[in-house]
Amino acid sequence: MSLPPPPTPELPTTDLFIDGAFSAGATGERRDVHCPTTGRVLATVSEANSDDVLRATAAARRAFDLGGWPHATPRERAAVIERTAAILERDAERIAELETLDTGKPLAESRDDLAQVADVFRYYAALVRTEAGEVNRAEGAALSLTLRRPAGVVAMITPWNYPLLQASWKVAPALAAGCTFVLKPSELTPLTTLALAEVLAEAGLPPGVANVVTGSGATVGAALVDDPRVDVVSFTGGIATGRLIARAAAERAARVALELGGKNPNIVLADADLAVAADRALDAVFFHAIFMAAVIAIVAMGVQRGIELAVKSMVPALIILMVALAVYAATLPEVGEAYAYYLSPDLGVLVENWQSIVPAAAGQAFFTMSLGMGIMITYASYMAEDTNLAEDGVIIIGFDTGIAFLAGLVVFPILFA
Repeated sequence: MSLPPPPTPELPTTDLFIDGAFSAGATGERRDVHCPTTGRVLATVSEANSDDVLRATAAARRAFDLGGWPHATPRERAAVIERTAAILERDAERIAELETLDTGKPLAESRDDLAQVADVFRYYAALVRTEAGEVNRAEGAALSLTLRRPAGVVAMITPWNYPLLQASWKVAPALAAGCTFVLKPSELTPLTTLALAEVLAEAGLPPGVANVVTGSGATVGAALVDDPRVDVVSFTGGIATGRLIARAAAERAARVALELGGKNPNIVLADADLAVAADRALDAVFFHAIFMAAVIAIVAMGVQRGIELAVKSMVPALIILMVALAVYAATLPEVGEAYAYYLSPDLGVLVENWQSIVPAAAGQAFFTMSLGMGIMITYASYMAEDTNLAEDGVIIIGFDTGIAFLAGLVVFPILFA
């Protein structure tokens, strides 16, 4: 018996948002956006090229140089940002459903993301009302003032894992400061960012202040970074791409803000509370969004303490797997998307479909057991209990997820053929 499909929320307009209106890209090309759980096509969005980027940056530049947004009073800017938060709260359920289908994350997590997004806009709506300069101490008859001015046109490039939340962290402060922007979401998860464009338009943001262009990083992202009309580049993503952006921005002395991915280290010192450390490490490793997965631990402790941490991690790992993944059951395409949606668990649906869910969950459980054993086996520590960080440094441990996953693939068909 298959699960009932999740309801399909109302989709946003899937064209480019430039100068206050939606329009197709110059080439007319479009890209399919897939649900990562089942692979089904959710929508097709316009694929921008460099000419579309030029249109967007020109609109943002014009809105900044000739428009009223940079000169709006703090109260006026705060009112638009506050209305944005109110509309996001009004439409939270629809946008959360869209985020879940676009990213594959559980609906409960998407709902929490939406609440945080609204909070981000409310925070900056309040912050902009406190905008003020400073009078500095100066010698003699000199007058020294510190005044804050909007930086200009901001190019924003966001990743796939928290599409709307990441966008809010860039958009809200830029609007509060009086900047205009061009935002390129990940081509994998653009739908809620397009929904945000609709929300901003409804909130009364003047045309050209907000622009959203969808497409590949190689085409759209590169054109944005290289455009001389862009004053600030804000990028969240990989280190290699971040280096390229930093070099390109430096060539024309543009400001740049980079949040770059790494290996998400956990640092556990010899005097740490191992129970708390184990809980936090497990939460990081098995939290739904892969970006949050902690794949490296930096450990400075003796062998006995290291073994204690590994053992403490194993028991809750098995419990977490059997409970949480029994509901998620992501290995079965016919139920995966629905359970990504219904993960705020409906016990009745779970019981009704137990025959489909239990084998898949067991396979996932073996994967986590393998991962836990990998953590336990590959842990590293100094042989002495009195490890001195100042003298000996730290040890880096890789969680051997690749080996664990391959082991799961081998054993799962044997157990549940």
